[in-house]
Amino acid sequence: KRRYDVIIIERRMFEFWLKYTNAKSKKKINTQEAIQFHQLFPTIARRVVFDKEEEKNKFNRALAEFKKTDDYQNTIDFYVKKSPHNKIIMQAWLALCCY
Repeated sequence: KRRYDVIIIERRMFEFWLKYTNAKSKKKINTQEAIQFHQLFPTIARRVVFDKEEEKNKFNRALAEFKKTDDYQNTIDFYVKKSPHNKIIMQAWLALCCY
């Protein structure tokens, strides 16, 4: 009798919690062969929206400064290094919010 565990979760959230759990746990969860992803819903573009022009400009300036630091690439790597698909989405999102 074969049994399966199934969860429905956004892929980036799953990767975040897996990385977080493995960092906190003495026994690491091996997911190399055990996990299969299936896209249930179409991918949608996301972007940041501000009520006030001043808030948008402040955010864009701060993000532009952040992109000049090593912390920017470290942040990208931390959240999406293992998934090239997520890196593309993250870069597209950052491009959209800095117009």
